[in-house]
Amino acid sequence: MTNNRTPKNQRMSEEALYEELQKFEPFIQQALRQTSYQEREDLQQELRLKCIEKILTYEPPEVPGFWEYKRRYEQQTDE
Repeated sequence: MTNNRTPKNQRMSEEALYEELQKFEPFIQQALRQTSYQEREDLQQELRLKCIEKILTYEPPEVPGFWEYKRRYEQQTDE
């Protein structure tokens, strides 16, 4: 995920949100093909809203710093 967030308010720019939403578009289109034509527009809106919700609430896993990584590596090699 491209990190286009401002440190102050952690709000994603509209451009970054659009870029991330485009990554889900193939999955949305695949789901739309599995439903009736009359319900596709509503389903498309619901799926996009759900994707936006998940994008905005996503918290990436915390990556260990160098010293933590070194400590873990040394513990693994000692075993």
